[in-house]
Amino acid sequence: MRQIRVAVVGNSEIENEGLCHVLRKHPDLVPCCHCVVFGQDMVAWQGLCDHPETDVTVMLLPPALLGRTIPQWQACHPDVPIVAIVKGSDHWRGVTSLLNAGVTAILSTLDPWAVASMVRLAHNHTGAVETTLVRQILGEIQEDGRPTSTHLAPLHEQIWALMADGRTNPQIATACGLSLAQTKHAVHRVLHYLGVASRTQAALAYARKGMEESLGFDADPTGLQRPPVSVPTSLDQTRRSVR
Repeated sequence: MRQIRVAVVGNSEIENEGLCHVLRKHPDLVPCCHCVVFGQDMVAWQGLCDHPETDVTVMLLPPALLGRTIPQWQACHPDVPIVAIVKGSDHWRGVTSLLNAGVTAILSTLDPWAVASMVRLAHNHTGAVETTLVRQILGEIQEDGRPTSTHLAPLHEQIWALMADGRTNPQIATACGLSLAQTKHAVHRVLHYLGVASRTQAALAYARKGMEESLGFDADPTGLQRPPVSVPTSLDQTRRSVR
């Protein structure tokens, strides 16, 4: 059996060991070295990361660290294909930049069979992007980067209302019967759908939605269907609208 020697790059020793454990589930995949990326501006090499016989590199990093680490790694290993396992939410946003940077394969899971498949494809110099990641890209963005759906699901509408009421994530989780992790993901989904960066902006959008509905309009908080209606300009009005 032809063995594939894999270099592992992560941002903690624990994660590296976990990734090595995933690779060792397959007799043809052999972790030969590993390194840890400690911060945005520094890559700290550990052990034998200058191994001369590396076939494939697997990087398990957040998108920002991937962007800084890839060029440094490629400078030392120009002919070694890279498999990127992207950490964090909205990882689909960076797929194009990773491909342009020379990454051979991209996925967002540590499923042993998915990782093994991507490593083997990279070793054969065949590029690939995980199918679930592709579906997420196609399902959530249009050419202009906005969500394809113009309506939130009922649960997300409820969460948006609770956010506008000033509820915290634990309070929202209790009210909706969700775990805290599920709640955080749902809150992020609402903010992304609205195209805003904060709960305050989400609350203002909710107030605007209420105003539009009271005037008989079909409210569209994303602004995809018509120009937005102005929000209350009075500070007291704004405070009342977000409570």
